[in-house]
Amino acid sequence: MGPEIPLPADALVRLKDLINREFGEDSAVASVHQAGKGGNNANHVVVKMQKDGTHFGLKKPSRGAANGNDNEKLVADLAVCLGIPNACPVVQTKEIDFIPAFSGQTVNVIRWLPNPKTLDELTPDQKKAMSAAKGKGSFYFRMGEWMAFGLMFGVRDRANDGNWAVDSNDLDCVVMIDLEEALGGPGQFADYSWLRDYVDLTQAKEQRFKYRPLRLFCQGYFTLWKKFVAREKEVREKLHQHSFAAGFQCEYMTKKPDVVLRDFLGLLCN
Repeated sequence: MGPEIPLPADALVRLKDLINREFGEDSAVASVHQAGKGGNNANHVVVKMQKDGTHFGLKKPSRGAANGNDNEKLVADLAVCLGIPNACPVVQTKEIDFIPAFSGQTVNVIRWLPNPKTLDELTPDQKKAMSAAKGKGSFYFRMGEWMAFGLMFGVRDRANDGNWAVDSNDLDCVVMIDLEEALGGPGQFADYSWLRDYVDLTQAKEQRFKYRPLRLFCQGYFTLWKKFVAREKEVREKLHQHSFAAGFQCEYMTKKPDVVLRDFLGLLCN
C-alpha cells in the first residue's frame, strides 16, 4: 500500500457505515491509504478495516477503458453469479465525497481478499508453495476456473501478474482483479502464458493432461464452463441490463472445453 490518507473522524465513520451496510461488515476503519501501484493509482484508495485484516478498494478506473467503472461492476457480478470461490464483490456509490478524487464521482467499492498480495509481490518460496498441487481447492484448479471466465467475458490485461491476487495466508486462494478492461471481445490465450512459471514444463510436455497440475487446471476450466451452461439464461439477463454489454457473445461460451484446453496446452508447452 501507498502512503496513508489522513481523514477526519466523521469521514472515517461515514466510510465505516457505508462498508458495513453494503457488505455486512461489523468493523471500524483502521486506516486509509493510496493504493501505491497500478494504472489506476491516482484514483485508487485502499481501506483497511480493524477486524480480520479485511481490505476494501475504492476505485474510479482511469486507464481509459470504455465503460471501465461499469465493466468492472458487471464482470464482478458475473463472477459472483457463477460461484467462483473468492470472487471479489463490487458495489457502486456516489457517497465518497470526503475524498477529493472521488467527489461527485461514481466509485466502485471492492471487497478484497484478506491479507492481500498480488502475484508480483510474492517471494520465490511463496510461488513454490503455490505450485504444490493439493486438489480441487488448489491454485491450479482455481486458475482453470478463472481462465475460463476471463476467456468467456473478454477480460484483458491478464498477462500482468499485478492483476492477480492471493490471500498471503492461503496461497491457493487466487482471484482475478482489475476487471475494467472486459466485454470488448474474446479473451486471449497469451494473457495466461505466465502459468509456465508455475508448472514443470518437462513433465507437462511428457505427461500432458496426466500431469497433476494440468489435470487440476482442466478440471477447474470444465467446472466453470459447466456453471456457465447451467446459468446461461441468468448471465445473459445480466448482460442485457446494460447497453454496453447487451448481446455480448464470445466463442468461448460455446467452444468445447477439451478443444480450448488442447490448444492452450500447445501454447503453454511451446
